[in-house]
Amino acid sequence: MENDNNISNKKSTNHKRDHLLKIYLTEGEKARIKKMAQTVGIKYSAFGRAVLLDYEFKKDLLDLRKIRYELNKIGVNLNQLTRIANQNKRLPEVERIAKIERQLLNTLDKL
Repeated sequence: MENDNNISNKKSTNHKRDHLLKIYLTEGEKARIKKMAQTVGIKYSAFGRAVLLDYEFKKDLLDLRKIRYELNKIGVNLNQLTRIANQNKRLPEVERIAKIERQLLNTLDKL
């Protein structure tokens, strides 16, 4: 079956595959991988090689996780200040709130 990913089920004439990589999977994980391989029309082992050798970690995703973490920290600070303001029936330091607001806006600009 021809596929769009140019993943071959046949061994390359230049390379002999004589090394075994053994991994442990749950029954569910194995079934998911087999189903994905069938979906793209290649053998289970060819799919595994393609994923292991061709997968690139996306730096953008790591950066996004860091930004999300920072946003969460800023949100927690803002919630604490809001709670204090509501408990005391007065506004906390305006400068402190303005600083947190600037941090939040700067972080959002990074997105």
